[in-house]
Amino acid sequence: MSNILAIDVGGTKTLVASFNDKGVIVEQTRIPTPPDYADFIQKLTTIVAGLTTKKFEKCVIAMPGRLDRKTGVVLAFGNLDWHDVPIVDDLKQAFAIPVIVENDANLAGLSEAHLLPQYRKVVYITISTGIGGVLVIKGKIDAN
Repeated sequence: MSNILAIDVGGTKTLVASFNDKGVIVEQTRIPTPPDYADFIQKLTTIVAGLTTKKFEKCVIAMPGRLDRKTGVVLAFGNLDWHDVPIVDDLKQAFAIPVIVENDANLAGLSEAHLLPQYRKVVYITISTGIGGVLVIKGKIDAN
């Protein structure tokens, strides 16, 4: 059985969950998102260490901002005062597992699109602490 660590970072709160290989949430917790990035990494490491699930196959993190997927760096945030944070490298070092980063609105849209398999194209728009959107075509995020 493989477990996935999922992290959703928001401007006010961060959600952390462990999913089993069937996509079922095993456990979850939430913390206020610290305004300081170093503090965020430290608190996140502590939270994950406290989970009952101890072995993860990978980590997926949803970040609210512009990303460089090749380098794993989040360039700018719409709702946090963080810039050029190397989230993928920092989490790989903290958890010793592969890490995937994606924009939070893109992942939300992808999730919704998978719930609507009868549609070839799905447009998703979110208005929350931030504003974002994505086009999903045939179950994949359109990078354009």
